[in-house]
Amino acid sequence: MAERFTADLAFIIIVLLVAAALGFLIGYHVRKAMKCKRCAELEEENDKLRQMISSLESDKIALKHKIDKLEADENELKQRITKLESEAMARAKRRSVKPKKPLSAT
Repeated sequence: MAERFTADLAFIIIVLLVAAALGFLIGYHVRKAMKCKRCAELEEENDKLRQMISSLESDKIALKHKIDKLEADENELKQRITKLESEAMARAKRRSVKPKKPLSAT
């Protein structure tokens, strides 16, 4: 009788292990199929974001060059302004330094 109980117990344990293995394999394949679909969606989204980043970086570089050019123009204009101001100051000094013609007594 003990042999019969041991044989039945071993059979039940083996059947449970096989059922667990089958459940694990089925769950693994179902999860893998779902995961692959989601992975494809995420990869597409990732590619779109990478393209957006590269376009924004190129825009950033272009704008940086534009800023550098505008700063150079600003510096040039400031130099021209200081030059014109110094010329205007020099003219004003020359006008004030010129002696006035004396009025002739007639």
